[in-house]
Amino acid sequence: MKHKSLERLVYIALISSILFFFQNCSEAENPTEFDCEFSDLRIEFNSNNPNNCSSKDGSIIPVVTGGKGPYQFSLDSSPFQTGARFENLGAGTYQLNVKDQNGCIKSVSVNLQSPESDLTASIETTDSGCNLNNGTIIIEPLGGVEPYTYRLNNGSLSATNAFFELQSGNYKVEIINNTGCSTTQTVKVLNGVKFNETIWPILETNCAITGCHLEQGNITFTKFENIQVRTTDILARIQSGNMPKNRPRLNQNDIDAIICWVNDGALEN
Repeated sequence: MKHKSLERLVYIALISSILFFFQNCSEAENPTEFDCEFSDLRIEFNSNNPNNCSSKDGSIIPVVTGGKGPYQFSLDSSPFQTGARFENLGAGTYQLNVKDQNGCIKSVSVNLQSPESDLTASIETTDSGCNLNNGTIIIEPLGGVEPYTYRLNNGSLSATNAFFELQSGNYKVEIINNTGCSTTQTVKVLNGVKFNETIWPILETNCAITGCHLEQGNITFTKFENIQVRTTDILARIQSGNMPKNRPRLNQNDIDAIICWVNDGALEN
């Protein structure tokens, strides 16, 4: 009788240890989170150009199919809103974004053109570095009438077509030609942290290990999409110290690198 009781106690202890280990590694995980890679969400648009160079009477109206409603919309880097119409717009190139109830986001570029001008611009950027200010924006105006002036965000007009010492983030670029016609674009300066070079070695060493995120079905970190759709949860966990489990806390450089990579859009680069 004592022998059977001992076996029972050993069995209970073993099961409790297994459950404790996996709970510690995976608590608050959401393995049923929707994979946006398979979403049929699509966005198109109807638009009206501004009447002239100086007017801000253009508009963009999203047209959405698929996904899961209700939808939210944003223009460039503005917050998402329920309203499905953007008005009081001047000539320029805009990024129209839609987000559905699954958290999936799709985007499309919209160009509003003044009938009085063919002014556009080609814009190149270089990375800032993680938490650094080494980014640049270089503008090449196309069309319109020379000379041109340039403005970054709400800054002063400048005759120089290049901006230096920039941190990562979104910037509104305005180009104005000699007749007063203008065009705007929003561009993003990236931190430049690469997944393959920097992020994966951190996750491979600390998280994609046996008994944790190596072989646990659809939350294995050996699949990039399982990492990409969980970036919000990963950020919260590494910043709180809950990830990695049963291992030393990540050093601040590794945490900063992951944050910078996520802020760049969690790219597979």
